[in-house]
Amino acid sequence: MQHNPDEIQAEAGAPLPPSPALVEARIAGLEEERELYRTLFSQAGDAVVLAEMEAGGRTRAFVDMNDTVCLWTEYSREELFLMKPSDLVAPEDRPLLDEYRRAFAAERWITMEMNFASRSGKVIPVELSARMFFLRGRHLALFVARDMSRTQSLRKAIAESAERWRSITESCPDHILMVNREGVIEFANHDFAGADRNNMVGLRLSDLMPQPYRPMMDLAVKNAAAGREDIQEIELARNEGPALTLEAHFNPVVVGEIVESVMVRFIDVSERKSVERALRESEARYRTFVETFIGIAYEIDPASERPVFFHGAVESITGYPEDDFLKGRVRWDDLVYSADRAAYAAPDTHAPTAEREYRIVSRTGRVVTVVELIRRMPGESVGRGLTYGVIYDTTERRRREELLKRREEELSETNLRLVEMNTALRVLLEKREEDKELLERNVSENVGRLVGPLMEKLRATGLSPRQDAYVEVLEKELSQVVSGFGRTAASSRFKLTPTELQVAALVKEGRTTKDIARMLNLSKSTIDTHRNNIRKKLDIRNQGVNLRSYLMNLE
Repeated sequence: MQHNPDEIQAEAGAPLPPSPALVEARIAGLEEERELYRTLFSQAGDAVVLAEMEAGGRTRAFVDMNDTVCLWTEYSREELFLMKPSDLVAPEDRPLLDEYRRAFAAERWITMEMNFASRSGKVIPVELSARMFFLRGRHLALFVARDMSRTQSLRKAIAESAERWRSITESCPDHILMVNREGVIEFANHDFAGADRNNMVGLRLSDLMPQPYRPMMDLAVKNAAAGREDIQEIELARNEGPALTLEAHFNPVVVGEIVESVMVRFIDVSERKSVERALRESEARYRTFVETFIGIAYEIDPASERPVFFHGAVESITGYPEDDFLKGRVRWDDLVYSADRAAYAAPDTHAPTAEREYRIVSRTGRVVTVVELIRRMPGESVGRGLTYGVIYDTTERRRREELLKRREEELSETNLRLVEMNTALRVLLEKREEDKELLERNVSENVGRLVGPLMEKLRATGLSPRQDAYVEVLEKELSQVVSGFGRTAASSRFKLTPTELQVAALVKEGRTTKDIARMLNLSKSTIDTHRNNIRKKLDIRNQGVNLRSYLMNLE
């Protein structure tokens, strides 16, 4: 704004009456500023209202408003001047006005959220900022309302996003934790490491870890806070079962190019680790098997009909190294023994498995008997699928089988001879039994015919009682000799002495110890000793078995 010399002189020196030019200049400046204010006031994106106030914070009337107020409320300026500012508040929010008025009267500046209602009933959510001031003897208030429709949409979107995040994290089987740059937990989707999720907030992540893993956790959080992703593996003990293997992923959460926090995701890899361990063990077993395989394992390429895998005891069986077969310098077909070409002829190509036995001639000229087991995998055309197989050297087994077969034949012949000998021996034993029975009958008949009459004549000679008893014993002994009891008792199985045989025979007849002692001219104690020895040799001592009954059944 330009100033004339009179104005400068008036300002620098003593006060002078303003000149007409100065007054006009000041009026022009005020008009310019008023127009600037009016432009800013009218063109503001927020609704701006100047209202006259009553005591207690109640609005009395509109003093002025910008065009945005008319646009939102669908009322003209003339209509608004006939209304009170409180008439623009939506009916559902009017009960809150008293609370807002009390706060407004107590403070010079207040910010609140409420809903405006337009002429058509459209609800406009606003953030209303108000300030009271005193001007030219009147209480005035300036209200600035910002449309919160977009903000509420954003809030709703944020709330929905947060709900989706919560739903996703809570339904995710992984353990997800949010920690700040210092490693303090701010969120957890599940209970973790024996701690309740609600009690974990505020704890340090490393405090939940076993002691050996704590430095690792702190370092991983530090790396992620610096913008570098990190992955660590830990093991957590469980009350039951093997330890839990977890893979911890540390990812920086970037907001506006600044790492605000760190997301830690713990993935249970126990099953995967178990599968990997089983796979490694399986591979080790397979490698050991292939390296120690006593046969030859192969795979044939159907396109070239050459082996792409030929491993095992190749050189020990054929005399050629594996490489000769893989590079085609030696063909397996060329090793087949000429007389076994028919046995080696290709089996039925429709069959998924096949087995054939034939002989090959090794590099040194040794004839080797082999058994080949073949398995074909389905291909695009019959007979063109992958072919796998194993070849075993059965030369030694064949030799042993032939030797075993010859020995079986020899044993069969020997067994036949033994059967014939057993038959002859059985005939001889039967003949011996017949001869034995005939001999026993002859002895019995001879004793009865020759000895019996002599014993009768001896009794007729007038024997004394004692002699008569001896004769009776003699007759009994002769009877026992030719009887089954005599033969049984005298057998080597019992090993009875002659005196024990006599005592046993008399006991069997029912003689008492006193009678036996008198007849054998021995003492009773001696007879008792013989009786005990007999029991011992017959293995019936201390068993409560009657000796006479046992001897009677012995025959």
